Amino acid sequence: MEQEKNKKESSQEAPGLREIAEEIKELGSRIKEVLVSAAQSEKAQKLKKQVLDNFDMLMEKAGNVIDDVKSGQMEKDAKKSLHQSLKKVNEKLKEYSESVGKEEEEPGEEKKEENKEQ
Repeated sequence: MEQEKNKKESSQEAPGLREIAEEIKELGSRIKEVLVSAAQSEKAQKLKKQVLDNFDMLMEKAGNVIDDVKSGQMEKDAKKSLHQSLKKVNEKLKEYSESVGKEEEEPGEEKKEENKEQ
């Protein structure tokens, strides 16, 4: 009977520091796993929401483009933009042409004046 009592007491003895440290280490690992899993899950949810929001926006923009094409608005906008761009290019070429023309006239004028003096 004493042996049974001793066995019960030894099994009920306080665990040593090593056992406590191992349990604390395991607890830390489990907490880390749970936190990492929760964070990944939260990140996954945020990422999923962003992807869905961006997809919705893309679909809305695509719908707008289709509507613009159907209404002829895109064609009008393209023509207007092309016309404005061509107009600017022509104006710049005209300015360049005029500035080059002035440079060519100036030396010619000097020669005319020299010929008049002779």
